[in-house]
Amino acid sequence: MLAEVDAYIAQFPGERDENGRRLVVRNGYHQPREILTSAGAVEVTVPRVNGTRPEGVSMSKVIADISMSLDGYVTAPGVDQEHGLGIGGEAIHAWVLEEPRFPVDEAVLADSFEHTGAVVMGRRLYDIVDGPHGWNDDVGYGHDQDQSAAPPCYVITHEPPAQVRLASRFRFATEGVAAAIDQARAAAGDRDVVVMGGANVIDQCLAAGLVDELRIHLSPLLVGGGTRLFDLAGPTTLIQQEVTQSPRATHLTYHVVKGLAGRSPPGRPAAR
Repeated sequence: MLAEVDAYIAQFPGERDENGRRLVVRNGYHQPREILTSAGAVEVTVPRVNGTRPEGVSMSKVIADISMSLDGYVTAPGVDQEHGLGIGGEAIHAWVLEEPRFPVDEAVLADSFEHTGAVVMGRRLYDIVDGPHGWNDDVGYGHDQDQSAAPPCYVITHEPPAQVRLASRFRFATEGVAAAIDQARAAAGDRDVVVMGGANVIDQCLAAGLVDELRIHLSPLLVGGGTRLFDLAGPTTLIQQEVTQSPRATHLTYHVVKGLAGRSPPGRPAAR
């Protein structure tokens, strides 16, 4: 594990403090913190400004971002067109759905929306959000954020649907997860690409080494069943970058170390 962390730290320019520890400057969303490496503690600093490094190099990232129950489910049982989150699954997203929203949760939601340039989702999730009980003029990616500024959504599918209710919001990628990520990157520019689900698509992106950052919004409840996350992801090394919390969720951010991601098992089903 320490070797992978050292390789991650080595990507960034740095110098040593009076104790000989290497100080690393990294552009990200995060406050200063220390990461343990084989050479000692390394402090990671400098918040991201306007989506770019100071020298103008793009900081666009591919981020897997999803809410999850404490027992590892991203939906409750009984997902269908009427119950897109499963029966009772809204509680997994209470940090977004319940009002009044806690300031920490509001800031997480608004910051993610502001920095997202394109979204990737699977066909099953699309069928729910574009269905009769799904998104509308006022609700969409980012829930109640300004939908006139919402990013385009790229749907991974074998075949585009015959009819699209919210046609202006969706694009369809028929050549797999990597092609969908490429299309989303092109649209996002300097902003981030967010893979919002479902679980199968996030797992495939992690297994293929396509994800730079993993964000889990961990809800303090046990749902006992439903759709699990990470069942298909395989071994993946993560470095914890940030933890913020409210009474409704613990917001966890991890850097994905690419060395151990990207080993997709044979016979992996197509993204849905």
